[in-house]
Amino acid sequence: MSSIAGNLLVVAFSNMLTTVVNFIYYPILTRGLGFSAEILGRYQFYFSTVSVLIIFCLLSTNYVFIAETKKHSNEETLWFVNTAILACSVFYICSVLLLSFFIALSSRDILFLVFLGITDIIFLLGNTILRDGKLFGVVAKLTVLKSLANLLIGIGVGFFWRSEETLVLAFGISALLTGVMSIINRFGRSYRLDANFKYFSGLLSDGKSIVFFQTAVLGLGSFTQNLPVFAIGTLFDDQSVGFYSLSVKLLGATIALLSGALGQTFLPYFSKSESDEKRIFEKQSLVSATFFPVFCVASLVSPAIIPLLFGREFLSAVDLFLFMIPQYFLISTITPYTSTFISHKKSHILLILHILNTPIMLSVVFPAKIFGFNLTQTVLCFVIVSVINRFLTMILSFRTAGVSWKASLLQNAFFTACLFGLAIPTKWSYVFLFGNVYSFLLFAENKATIIGIKKQ
Repeated sequence: MSSIAGNLLVVAFSNMLTTVVNFIYYPILTRGLGFSAEILGRYQFYFSTVSVLIIFCLLSTNYVFIAETKKHSNEETLWFVNTAILACSVFYICSVLLLSFFIALSSRDILFLVFLGITDIIFLLGNTILRDGKLFGVVAKLTVLKSLANLLIGIGVGFFWRSEETLVLAFGISALLTGVMSIINRFGRSYRLDANFKYFSGLLSDGKSIVFFQTAVLGLGSFTQNLPVFAIGTLFDDQSVGFYSLSVKLLGATIALLSGALGQTFLPYFSKSESDEKRIFEKQSLVSATFFPVFCVASLVSPAIIPLLFGREFLSAVDLFLFMIPQYFLISTITPYTSTFISHKKSHILLILHILNTPIMLSVVFPAKIFGFNLTQTVLCFVIVSVINRFLTMILSFRTAGVSWKASLLQNAFFTACLFGLAIPTKWSYVFLFGNVYSFLLFAENKATIIGIKKQ
């Protein structure tokens, strides 16, 4: 368990540095360099499109490789990363070209999507081989480097060129740089351009359940996660997408700081040790209790902080941010534990959840258009659907791991209700009363765990 804690601390520290860099980056872009909400909105369209397409093109090869119980040789790792980059990149380019037949994409749009996608594929697969070797210290350093490179390139180019092209270049170059460095770090001078499609096809064949179910799960999950971007762009305008994008980036940075380390380290331990898995699940209530105060503080300070950091043009993003906090709280506390579906070869459970969730999320668009919902009301509808889905996911992940879920469900539901209350100013006193009750419940629920940790 000590090795798990050590790796968590290393990755968590790198995520903290990355979060600090991101918090510096966007205020400089908006308040310092004059990047508008419209620019952020157009960039978010590219980023969301890549996020959806890249999952289907990777075919979950990164999960298949890590989930194998055996230790991979250098030759197998080399075959995997070279062949996967080549095959997935070709598949991705074909997907972008196919997409252009269904939606209006200019040659400029296609170029940006291809550049962002291929560079991200190289980064993700480079990161995969480091995680498979449990080289989390290197992962941590390169994560920070990627964020710093993104910041420096974005600011340097943005000083002369204030447009979405700047953001595309900054992200793509930083991803390519750190992806190549990951591969070099893993192999050193022994690296060579050697692909083996027979080995790669065998790997996919052996992990076909993960390839099918996990790709469908992640693909549908990414689509529903990015659906608000596409819906807001259709129902409103680029500026509204920019407001939503800013809220997503701030909350995403918070999740990276809090639970990014959990998500990056749990799968290797879940797939290799059942006892480690159970111990990790038993501490979920402590994880959510630790994260809750952070999201409470974010709710309280956001009305003052967002205009201060990004300018009064982004004041409309405050309401979106407040109502999205409960959703992202649950994402941070529940999503890392869904790796148990992969380690237990039960990705079909998540697939069923996403199949049920996708049409419900899509159905939000129609009443929003028919009844003329404003931006905040539309986003709130998406949030409510997502919250319900997260609770169902939590119950099923605990059942899969063979751990009781009732206490954690009640605690997370309680915290979520408090965060929704904080989004409604007239209910603040009610929420603060809940906060006092929370303090008592926190101690009572986690007393044994806290005492056990102190003894260790």
